[in-house]
Amino acid sequence: MPTPQYWTLPSRPLEASSTKIARDPFPFGTTIHEILTNFRESSEDTILAGVKTNPLFHKWYEQMKSSGLYSEELLGVGDAAPLGAVQAAVVEGAMPGLVGRQIATTLRTDDIKVRFYRRKPGRGKLMASGARAPVVGAGYDTVDISLLEPIEDKAEWTREFVEDVPFNVALDEAAEVGRAVAERESQLIFDQLEVAAEAVAHDVTSADTDAWADLSDAIEKIHADNGQPTFVAIPSAAMAYFWKNATFINNFHFGDMFDVATGTLGRSYIGVKVVVSTQLAGGTDVVQLGNERFIKHILRRDLLTESYSEGGNLFGYRASIRMGTAAMKRYKTRAASGLDYWDFGQIISVP
Repeated sequence: MPTPQYWTLPSRPLEASSTKIARDPFPFGTTIHEILTNFRESSEDTILAGVKTNPLFHKWYEQMKSSGLYSEELLGVGDAAPLGAVQAAVVEGAMPGLVGRQIATTLRTDDIKVRFYRRKPGRGKLMASGARAPVVGAGYDTVDISLLEPIEDKAEWTREFVEDVPFNVALDEAAEVGRAVAERESQLIFDQLEVAAEAVAHDVTSADTDAWADLSDAIEKIHADNGQPTFVAIPSAAMAYFWKNATFINNFHFGDMFDVATGTLGRSYIGVKVVVSTQLAGGTDVVQLGNERFIKHILRRDLLTESYSEGGNLFGYRASIRMGTAAMKRYKTRAASGLDYWDFGQIISVP
């Protein structure tokens, strides 16, 4: 069976979420084996060959054996065992920073470009009972998204540093490498959210007194153009304004509450998921709304850790993602010419 051009992320819940609403940031797996199975950018043989020639990982393997803290199954892969532990630390460090994946539709591809087909305005036809009239479907145009955004961070040491640093200390740096890559990815996704939210005339100026009224007005403005926001993204610095509003707090008694490890605060009964982040591109006084269906996040390689050495005296590992992302416009329902970001908007001048 031929491999599809891309696989769509099912609405797979995060297992750690108590209400199963938060999306799994890693739908294609977290281990090196799982990522290499789903993405064809590299092979296990290539990665294992690099590990075996890296004295850093050989030294860490010996430390893992002597510590007695690691299972026989892990140690059975030899010098690759430390790389597996580093990959796990990178993923754990990346988890909070991948909040951008909570507001986007994630897909994978083996190509350098993905083409989306966008439906032009159409209208349902009323059919006569017992008869069938000819119906012409709506037309389409296309949107291409290129995967031109590789993100990488690395930990690199000299031979002397390798000789001195124990394995458990080095894992702290692995978590920081994961965090740096994840935050950069979320910044790129939030950049696209900013483009969409600023382009459409759905601005609401905050009244500075009622956070719930501000949010309700913004949603109403989007609904007036037949848009449907599914999330609201709030800068961390602006959360105090919302937490001081009793109606905003009370709406979570009737909505869904769950873990905040992914940056998702909860889902309101007015139909939007509340996401909180320090990575929002609009500034600390701008709250942005949108629909995750129209923010595409395409992966050619998910978060993968590889060992490397340079010049015989520099050793380390790098974690990287290869991706592309874009916010897509859609045609306004039944409008002859109405291509815009109808499902997006923003609240400005938030105190």
